[in-house]
Amino acid sequence: MVTAYSQMDDISTAHAFFNKMPERNIVNSMLAAYIQHGHAEEDLKMYIQILREADVKSDWITFRSLLSAWAESAALRLGNQIVSQSIKSGFDYDVSVANGITTMYSKCRRIEVAQEIFNLIPVKDLVSWNAMINGYAQNGLGRKAIQIFEDMLKMGT
Repeated sequence: MVTAYSQMDDISTAHAFFNKMPERNIVNSMLAAYIQHGHAEEDLKMYIQILREADVKSDWITFRSLLSAWAESAALRLGNQIVSQSIKSGFDYDVSVANGITTMYSKCRRIEVAQEIFNLIPVKDLVSWNAMINGYAQNGLGRKAIQIFEDMLKMGT
């Protein structure tokens, strides 16, 4: 129901259904709804609410969703908090989470940090490479973007 109302652009009803759930062990639908409709602040509030409930655990999808929200709003301080929480939860080496961290730092104009995260990804996928290429391009570093693209091709991706 949360997903259905979200897709119909009725976030308030989706949230009402979420609040009525006796067990909120699946929260990614609500987080995605807020992100999809540009409500990053509500997204963070929802995540804080999740953390307060002892029986609810975050997963890689949760962190990827939160990083996406904060990358779009370029809120570095809040993004750093999500990065710290993902590391604490052991998801810092998940390629999807690392890709989200790379994108978030790139969009927050911290391209050096994005490159450091990118370098730590043990097995880079196409999304990893594209995150770094886009990061350099969005920060006005076209030559570096081309260099990363060429590195990607050399690696056979």
